[in-house]
Amino acid sequence: MTGCHVEPFMCHVSVYELERIVNSEVSEEKKESPPIHEIYHGLLEIAIDEKGLEIPQAVCLREDGNVELAALAVTPEQAYKWVLCTAASDTHITDIIMGVDRYTKPGQGNEFGDTIAGVHWTRVGDKKGTFRGFVVDYQFGPPKIVRPVNYDNAFWNEIIKNEFQHCANLLMQTAAQNRLLIEQGGA
Repeated sequence: MTGCHVEPFMCHVSVYELERIVNSEVSEEKKESPPIHEIYHGLLEIAIDEKGLEIPQAVCLREDGNVELAALAVTPEQAYKWVLCTAASDTHITDIIMGVDRYTKPGQGNEFGDTIAGVHWTRVGDKKGTFRGFVVDYQFGPPKIVRPVNYDNAFWNEIIKNEFQHCANLLMQTAAQNRLLIEQGGA
């Protein structure tokens, strides 16, 4: 899909290998992958520092149980496009979760002044998927607190839905323009 060129840092690793790296006491038996939102929460607990989460982080779960971590050193719009392009192009990915650091205001349904707002995509069937918005409220500290993934924040879910739809529309317009250029022999 043209217009999807995003260069994230991608790390392919199994949950077992990831736990082995992070924890010194891991049994030798292979484990089933925990839910992707729990993996993402664990990543945020490590990645959030005094500046928040400067680089959007993503986690992809593959059908073989392996986990891919991506640090997306791109704009929020490009990060959303990366999710869309990855979901469309890699049929072996079953879930993607990615969020962007945001400031909050009173009345937005957040506990703290900072939140990670993002999207969780889950493959349904061969070609379709579902998207859900979420937030992870946090404060750097003291004490450092990173709340669990929350799919029920109506304010941020509406914003995420609109931003994500805008990016999807831009990608579809670019693809249609490219298809037209190819048909006309101009590409």
